[in-house]
Amino acid sequence: MNQTLSARLAEAQSLSDADQTRLAEFIGDFIDNAKSADQFERDMADPSYRAYVEGALDEGETDRQAGRVKPIDEALDPVVAKFKAQHGL
Repeated sequence: MNQTLSARLAEAQSLSDADQTRLAEFIGDFIDNAKSADQFERDMADPSYRAYVEGALDEGETDRQAGRVKPIDEALDPVVAKFKAQHGL
């Protein structure tokens, strides 16, 4: 662990338990995001995976330009309304 992080964690010991819990959750989220970004970089280094992702992006852009996709609110509103009607909500 580098000195900066070590010093900040030592400083965190003076925080309330609630704040320490929130800090721990924040650090955990940060670590998870960093790991995910690293995994994405490793995945994208695989030519077949990169081709799959780029193909999906191209297909999505083609669908968007052709008007085959809707904004999320437009697409979800009828689904939510149908669900509410079916379940008496």
